[in-house]
Amino acid sequence: MKILFLCGCFEPGRDGVGDYCRLLSGALLKLGHSIEVIAFNDNYLRKEVKVEIQRKEGADIKVLRIGYKQTSSEKIRNAKIRVKNFNPDIISLQYVPYSFQKNGLPITLISDLKAIGMNYSWHIMFHELWVGVSKFSSLKHKFIGFFQRKIAQKIVKTLNPSLITTSNLMYQTILSEFKIQSKILPLFSNIPKSSLDLVYKKKILEKLDIKEDHRKRNILAGTFGTIHREASLEERLLELEEVANSQSKKLVFINFGRIGHFGKVELVRLKSKFKNRIKFLTLGEISLKKISTLLQMLDYGISCTPFEYLPKSGVYAAMKFHGVKVISTNTVKLPEYKAEIQKSHQNYSKKDSGEWNVEFIAGKYLF
Repeated sequence: MKILFLCGCFEPGRDGVGDYCRLLSGALLKLGHSIEVIAFNDNYLRKEVKVEIQRKEGADIKVLRIGYKQTSSEKIRNAKIRVKNFNPDIISLQYVPYSFQKNGLPITLISDLKAIGMNYSWHIMFHELWVGVSKFSSLKHKFIGFFQRKIAQKIVKTLNPSLITTSNLMYQTILSEFKIQSKILPLFSNIPKSSLDLVYKKKILEKLDIKEDHRKRNILAGTFGTIHREASLEERLLELEEVANSQSKKLVFINFGRIGHFGKVELVRLKSKFKNRIKFLTLGEISLKKISTLLQMLDYGISCTPFEYLPKSGVYAAMKFHGVKVISTNTVKLPEYKAEIQKSHQNYSKKDSGEWNVEFIAGKYLF
């Protein structure tokens, strides 16, 4: 099958949906499909247009990256040439409203997509829907969300896609409330599992002042990526401290990746609060292989993603794929969808680690 992915941005390591498309493209290419990608609103380019070959999963991915400062007519012209030359069996729109317009209101996208490929079969993957879905949402979010929903509905009506998917039951339920029928396509780990880097493992233990033969006297917990306020990280650490004390072990907390401004401030506070009780180690951004090694070293992973959005968290998927026990807050802040959120969690939390693999999902893609 010839599949053309259409997303917003394709800068490696800087856009979640772009990274998703890259991993999935590599896996699909290995299965024998023909894949190309158009990044229609790449915010790491301005007016430039780049034709690239990006390598992932041992495969070469052909990519057209269109700068966000190009006019609609310029974007359409460049995209139409690529679509015509590739002649895909299906165009897969990877939809996040903020990917195609910085304020999350991609009004012109409707006519742009219509001009690009009305003669082709379409698939829409709703990675995100619209803001303001709860009665407790702010008035601002409800106002913006109203227009975001109208745009999403118009895109569906215009493209008349042969398939619509989303990552979780809550989103599927919300879409169905507005007569948009979808199937669930689960997320996969955004971190490939690498062989354990023994040199790096030794280096980490040395930084923690843990001897190899004393490793089991410690519980290693960690977070990867942005630390959100909703994670209640202090409460999670208190829970793990109780576990460690009950087993006469010491608790170690490692964080790695881009943790964000709040995360930096919060870690300073937590280090002070748990001084002489919990050992902290901050590593920042590191390579994929090192991330994989760290995940394999952890006894517990702490998810900092709000509970209702765990099914679309690449970090959560990476932890599960690496066999890490994941601790998260179970606070539901969207009470209208509490049943769907809890049912969804029951299903994906029990999945075998192999089901979080990109190859597993690629085998189910569009079929």
